[in-house]
Amino acid sequence: MPKRRISWKEIESGSRLLYKKIPNKDYDGIVCIATGGLIFGKLLSDLFNLPLGIVSVSRYKKKGGKIGECQVNTNIHWNKKISRKKPSILLVDDIIDEGITMQKVICALKKKFTRIDIAVLFYKKVRTKIDFSKYRIYYYKSVGDEWVIFPWEIDK
Repeated sequence: MPKRRISWKEIESGSRLLYKKIPNKDYDGIVCIATGGLIFGKLLSDLFNLPLGIVSVSRYKKKGGKIGECQVNTNIHWNKKISRKKPSILLVDDIIDEGITMQKVICALKKKFTRIDIAVLFYKKVRTKIDFSKYRIYYYKSVGDEWVIFPWEIDK
């Protein structure tokens, strides 16, 4: 599988471009999926001037190296208080590959929020197995089947 290395400059410019691309900016907060969405979530939180919440997700490997179940901790940790009891959020991550993680997080969180929109830096539309047509989804770039290496990752 070909690799694509992403620079810090592309992360910053992609974040700024997405901020401008998102027409409806009436969110109560940004929720990032840890760990991949932490930096992107922080950047959007700064651009939107909104509280940042973190939701943690664990995916376990089964025997044979296949990825197993996705566990979502629905206890969101906010850096500032959210005023509404049932806020509307922008849920962010670095990439949607097959879409399984994003789908699990949305299912786990949908009762807590009035509206959930999605923002990711990269979207692998050709690999995504989940239908996100019910949601507003914003992304910086669509990528094919290449392996994306972010600047905060170590290429092993």
